[in-house]
Amino acid sequence: MAQVERTRFPDSTAVRAIRYCAGRQALEVTFASGGVYVYHGVPREVFARFKSAESAGGFLHREILDRYRYTRVG
Repeated sequence: MAQVERTRFPDSTAVRAIRYCAGRQALEVTFASGGVYVYHGVPREVFARFKSAESAGGFLHREILDRYRYTRVG
């Protein structure tokens, strides 16, 4: 079974939570608005930096959006 890690961002106005499946290199982002997207081909190192980012929304815009293919799942 693939390992899945989760991180919540209770203080973020943009991102509620992220989940990462290392085996699939899939990053699931739950936005504060309720939308859920999966970004494909995201390296584990990017997820690690996302978890510790000072601003979850800022990191998302700089490092994830427009860089990885995505699918809306919710």
